[in-house]
Amino acid sequence: MIWVYTGGRLSESAFALAHCDGFRRMLAGKGVKKGHTIVNWGVGDDTKFPDYEFQYNLLNCPDAVLRAVNKKRAFEIWAGLNVSTVPWTANKAVAQEWLDAGSTVVARKLLTSHEGNGIVIVEKGDKL
Repeated sequence: MIWVYTGGRLSESAFALAHCDGFRRMLAGKGVKKGHTIVNWGVGDDTKFPDYEFQYNLLNCPDAVLRAVNKKRAFEIWAGLNVSTVPWTANKAVAQEWLDAGSTVVARKLLTSHEGNGIVIVEKGDKL
């Protein structure tokens, strides 16, 4: 069984995942058994996890969530680990060069947001 743990906050994406075959939404730790898998959906505080006396598999540990909260910082970490990502920059002039060359740029107004808040799509001919 795979449980989706949201710490009480349920986003549309977590709700959708929890309703896929083989997944369930974790409510107050009920139903989790030894050997089950818990997908941490954005909880960066490990004190919010139920304390079980048995072993379970945890995907997306709270430390990983904390590192990924700031999108720029997450890309910097991934670059340091040689993780393949989309082309990205924090340099406005570089992003403008991409626009001028005909690329679409996905920009963020908010670095620590969620559910797509703060995302802006910028097309060729637009200015950042």
